[in-house]
This record gives sequence, structure tokens and C-alpha cells, in this order.
Amino acid sequence: MKCFAETEHRMESAALGMLLGHQMGQWSERKWWNFSQDDKSGNGLSVENLLNPEWIGPVLQEPPTITTPGWGPTGYGDLVPYICALGMEYVRQSGPLSPELFRDFLLREREWLRPQAVGRTCLELMTEGMNPRIAGLYAPSVLSGCWIAWPIAFYHAGYPHHAYEDAVLLARTQGSGDGVILTGLIAAMLAEALRPDSTWTDMRAALLTMADKRDTRIAELVRRALEIGRQAVNDAELMAMVRGPNFRRELSKYNVDWLADFYAAVAGMEFFAVHSADVVYLMCSVLQGCDSRFGSMIMLSLLAAIYGDENLPTVWREQMGELHKECLSEWVMNSANLLQTKLQNEVRIAEEILPLIHGSEKESVLYDKILAGLLAGAIGNTMGSPVEDRDYPWIVEHFGVLDRILTPGRLETEDDAAMTKIWAETYIQCDGRAYVEDLSETFRQKLVRSNYYYDTQHAYDLILQDIPPHACGHWNIVTGSAMMGCSPCGMYHAGDPRQAAADALELSYLYQRGFDVYATAIMCAAVAEALRPNATVETVLETAIAAAPADPVVYFNRHEPRDAQEHLQNALAAAEGCPDVLAAREILYAGFLEYNGQDPWEVITFTLAIFKVARGDVWQCMLGGANIGRDSDTIANLSAVLAACLHGTASIPQHLLSLFGETVLEEYQGLAQELTDAVHVRCKRVIETACRLGVKSSLEEL
Repeated sequence: MKCFAETEHRMESAALGMLLGHQMGQWSERKWWNFSQDDKSGNGLSVENLLNPEWIGPVLQEPPTITTPGWGPTGYGDLVPYICALGMEYVRQSGPLSPELFRDFLLREREWLRPQAVGRTCLELMTEGMNPRIAGLYAPSVLSGCWIAWPIAFYHAGYPHHAYEDAVLLARTQGSGDGVILTGLIAAMLAEALRPDSTWTDMRAALLTMADKRDTRIAELVRRALEIGRQAVNDAELMAMVRGPNFRRELSKYNVDWLADFYAAVAGMEFFAVHSADVVYLMCSVLQGCDSRFGSMIMLSLLAAIYGDENLPTVWREQMGELHKECLSEWVMNSANLLQTKLQNEVRIAEEILPLIHGSEKESVLYDKILAGLLAGAIGNTMGSPVEDRDYPWIVEHFGVLDRILTPGRLETEDDAAMTKIWAETYIQCDGRAYVEDLSETFRQKLVRSNYYYDTQHAYDLILQDIPPHACGHWNIVTGSAMMGCSPCGMYHAGDPRQAAADALELSYLYQRGFDVYATAIMCAAVAEALRPNATVETVLETAIAAAPADPVVYFNRHEPRDAQEHLQNALAAAEGCPDVLAAREILYAGFLEYNGQDPWEVITFTLAIFKVARGDVWQCMLGGANIGRDSDTIANLSAVLAACLHGTASIPQHLLSLFGETVLEEYQGLAQELTDAVHVRCKRVIETACRLGVKSSLEEL
């Protein structure tokens, strides 16, 4: 097993390579903008000068801010402090940043951290109140926001897929189109480069895997860049080919070369690997291209990571002096500590969950709990469906107590159950974490439009119109639609409520907005906790409340933002001491009804309260959810899911299980096994990645 010090050394080297590439690229940008005539470095770019202390010293230490003639500084300044500050924000938050946290960071630091033109426009939009997840939706596509890739890659070292997706998530706050995808690809390559023993072959594989998965047109351009790197006879021909007008014309719909930097770096890396090139000659060629700061940053950072900064020319490291030394050191040291803590926590979770998967197929404890959650949710959904949108006095008048399944045939047709299958199949197909593009693709393939309420139909129509999936939910009406089928997200993230909540939030934006995305996160976190071996009703409820937004949430039906955690705590406190789930109805109606029964505030509040009063009993959850009325089918579904995930199939009354036909039961058993297999792969991958990065596990042999 590797030592974590090797990972930390790669982080240090990647950071230094980034700094060197940035400073040389700053000089190149000035040259392109015609600012270098009076510079001490002059215009004498050559291999000899790159190794000449008197020439390279000013290039590395004194590149001024780029300005347009007659204007003040336009923001094309030093990105290294931005990178370090964002990295330290990851440390401060003890984890990844959501778009909302990234927006808050940018706004808090805007007196000195000033994004370039497109980023500034998007920041203005966020200041005016636009949701950060769509602030860059139709912005121009440039590469100026790619600086975020370094802190993200450091957090996700060893996980190029995760680095890609989180970089895309944040890049969307500052731009759109190719620039967003390329930022993700940079993060993916860097995350792979930080793994000890990783080579350019591994980075190239990560690059192509993500490009093929997310944008086949960009994947083709990447392959063309790689081919140029292989075919070029020398470094001068390499850059001539990459900077050729025909290739550039395909890179951007704007008449600029900004996106070419990325492809120049990719071609340069391939050329270096195939031809055993000299880094000084290669840098000389890269720097001759226009606006090449990002190309040199990317390439030198990757090269330094895999070969070690000690293999870069000594004169470069010496002439860098103390520039940004303290800033970089603080970022790298703290990022390494955060990464080690993250990996240790992931290993702890994997070690806790893996013993639940021991046993032959369809016999493990985790399989049984996941199957129970799927079956109980479908039964609760079916039980509550006939009285959906009725209030509980109406139910009392017509049924007394609804204590049976009125329409067993609905087990095969209910919308909650059908949506649960869509979420489950998405995770199964992904072989890993699912993202909004993945759920969108399953919608295209599996969703039967007429079976759902019109909010889901509207989102589906937007998907078919090729509206970006992450934007489709932002103009929808707020219901509990995302919540009703979300439980497979919590099942996949068994034992990891924090990640379950984060993924659920993003996935929900495919077809919902407002508090429903938060309610879905709360529910998935609770499911993930319920699957832990020592979980209890109390720990599930504590986890649910912890997953609620920490800050008050704007809610159109109220004059002031509402504190979600306080609201849920108040509801649970009000239900404390209720003798049974039926007695809870009057209390919940008196204090916690919303404007509409489908309001997610009400649905998640009633779900958790009934789960509490039922003390985690599956049948009591179904009984309480169905008889409370309002969105009774979803409340009975979700509360029963929590109870069943906590206790397994033995907790579901046998007469209810017998309602499933053989074909339907086999379908659920298949989904449960495939989800269990996905969790197994997830946990093994966690341990394998941690070991390769130098963090030990007691289950390494698995």
C-alpha cells in the first residue's frame, strides 16, 4: 500500500506546476495583448531564455495585471490567490461546495476576487437574486473560470468522475457550454494525476471516459488533439497544428482562441508522453500561442504531479522565490489534511456497510433492507392513493379507519412506485453516483408522461426540447414530486447521509425547485441513515433534521423566511407523546398544514412525524400516512420506506407482501439486488481508492 505522503507530494508538485505555468502564461498573455515591449523580459521567448535566470526571473515574478489601453485593470490578474482562497474555503466548509456556497464565497470575497468578464456578469446576476445553479445558463462559453478545477481536484483526488461533476456544477455558476465541460475535464485529469503511480495513460483514460459520457462532440475534439500530439514530428509542428485555423474554428463559436488552450495542453501532454519530449522545448512552443495562460497552467501542473516538481528545471523553482509560497503552502497542507480526513471517513462508512452485504445473492442484510424499502414504499403508496387529496375528517366519515388496501392492482401502476423505479434504474445504470444528466436520460427512456402530475409532465417536455437538465426544474410548480421516488438515492448511499443529501438535491432540480429539492435531500439522508447497522428511529430523525437547510428558506406563502430545522423540530416535539398515529392527525393539522396538501413542507413534516409516532413500525407508518389524508399516498410511502429500511422485510405484514404478483415481486427483487451490488461496488471502490492514496483499511483484502 502507498503512503499518504506520496499523495501529498503530488499535491505539492501539482500546485507548484500550476504556479509556474500561470506565471509564464501571464507573460504570454501580456505578449498577446502587446504589453511586453517594455517588460524586462522583452519578447525573446526561446529555450535558452527559459533557462536563463536573468530572463525567466522577471517573467515568473513580475507579470503585471493585464489591462486594455486607456482602461483600468479588467480583472485578467493573478489567479493563484483565487485558487488558494477557494481551496481554503473547502477546508473551512470541511467538504465540497454547493453552487450556493460557492456563490456566497464569491460575494464575500468580491472586493479582491474579481472574475473575468463572463464570470462578473454571472456574479451580478446572482447578486440580483438569480439561483446560482442557472446563473451561467446562457452565458458566453470561455475558459476563464477553469481556475476552480484545482481546489476541486484536490478535494476529489483519486476520483476523476466526482471531480468532473463537481467542477461542472460550480462552473455553471460562471458560464456555459464548452467552457463548463472543459473545466470538468481539467478537474478530472488533475484528480487522477494526484493518485500515486498514476501516469498520463491513466489521465488520458479519465479524460476520454468523462468526455465520451458527457459530450461526444468535445470527445471528438479531444481525440483530434491527442492525435496531433502523436503525429507531430516536433514541438513546433505540434503547436502549429493545434493553433491552425481549421482546428481553432471548431473549438468556439466566438472568433477567439481561448478554448484552444485546453486542447493545446492535451496535445502537449500526449506529445510529451509519446516522444519523451523536453519540458522546456514544449513550454517554449505552448507559450508562443496567443492567450496561453491556461494551457501552460494545465500542462505544467499535470507534468509536475506525475513526474515530481523536482524534475522541473531547477532555475524555474529558484527564480520563483517566495512568490505565493505561504499561500500555496497553507492551501496544500490543509487540503491534504482534509483529503485524508475525507478518505478515512469514507473508509469508515464502507467498513460499516460491507459486512451487511456478506452472504449469497438475495440473502444479505442490506439486500433485505433495500428490498423492504422498495416493497413497503409501493404498499404505502397504494394504500394511501384512494384517499389522496381528502382531509382526515372525510376519511373518518367514509371509512372510519382505512386499514386495508382498497385497490391492490395499483401496486403495478402508482406514480410514486414508478418514479422510485426510475431513480433506482438510474443508479444501477451509472455504476456510481448519479447526476442530473443521468436521471434525465432515464426519464427519456422510461417515463410514461401520462402517468404523472402535470409538473412532471412539464419537466419531461422541457427535457425533450433539449433544455439543459439542470435547468428544467427551475420554472416548475413546487410539489412533492421529487420526494416521492427518491429513496434509491439514499439506498445507494447507505451509511452516508451527507452524500445522499447532496446528490438528491442536484437530481431534484431536474423536475422540481423550491423546498421540494431540500425535502428530497432530507428524505434521502434519512434513508441512508436507516440502512446503517446500528440506526434507530432517533438517529434517523436526527439525521433528517441535520440535512435540512441551516439557513432560513424563502417561502412564498409566508412573509418571512422559515427555519426548516426549527420547523421540523417543532413538529416532532408536538407529536411527542401521541398514543398512536391516528391521534397525531389533529395535532399536525392544527399546527403544520400548508396551503396545499402537496406542499413539500407539509409532506416531509407529516412523514417524519408519523415515522416518529409509529416508532418505526412499518404497518403503523402505512396506517398513519394513509389516514392523514392530503398527500396520503406519498406520506404513507415515505414513512413506510424509512421504517422498512430500518427493520427489513420481516417488519412488513405477510398479508401485504402476498399482494405482489410473482412478476412484480421478481422485478423488485431484481432492483434490490442490483442496488445492493451497486453499494458493494461503491464500498469496495472507496477502500481501493483510499489504499492507493495511502489511507489504510482493515478490509483491504476485499
